[in-house]
Amino acid sequence: MPEQIDYTGLEFNDKAIARGRAAGLDIVKQSVQMRAEQAPGQYDVVCSFQVLEHVTDVAGFVRGCVTLLKPGGTLILAVPAQDSFLALDPNGPLNMPPHHVIRWTDQALRNLALRENLSAVETWHEPVADYHQGWRQEVLARDWFVSMGLLGSGVQGRTFMSRVVNRLLRHDGLRARLATWQARGFAYADRGHSVVLVARASEVALGADDPRRQAA
Repeated sequence: MPEQIDYTGLEFNDKAIARGRAAGLDIVKQSVQMRAEQAPGQYDVVCSFQVLEHVTDVAGFVRGCVTLLKPGGTLILAVPAQDSFLALDPNGPLNMPPHHVIRWTDQALRNLALRENLSAVETWHEPVADYHQGWRQEVLARDWFVSMGLLGSGVQGRTFMSRVVNRLLRHDGLRARLATWQARGFAYADRGHSVVLVARASEVALGADDPRRQAA
């Protein structure tokens, strides 16, 4: 970032903090809620990338982010997109508890913004990354077997049919063809891993107990 920009990074991992500080970064070992108590209304922008899906106290975390914003400030949140091919992957271990404890659709993000009296400026979906193309293809191809009633829609154990499907999906041509067929019937097939919410705080500062912040 340009040197004239003042910023603060929040982090819990001691090694990450040490590396960041060694690189000249301003990093504090502190939760966003604690920071909000110390520096309410002091930031033009608050960013949280790939964090919210790990947070158990979602309301407290987001409330802290909003409290830190100046009137008219911008909140930017990036999370794994449930409105993407991820929704069709029942066996994605990294998208399950205890790693990810909550999933986010576009509507859930917009509702989150409304709950905090924010204006949802936009939600932006990244395209499918090159290194996720194989994963996406396998997820869509496997979902074809689900749609045909040959596999269950939930977490798939090592049943006879799941082993058969695993073997079939080793064939590149078949996997690609099934994925192409399945993508035609799924509106979010071409959306990548992450979605970004950009929302703006009210131009008028609201107190923590303001009824407009409690409306939702």
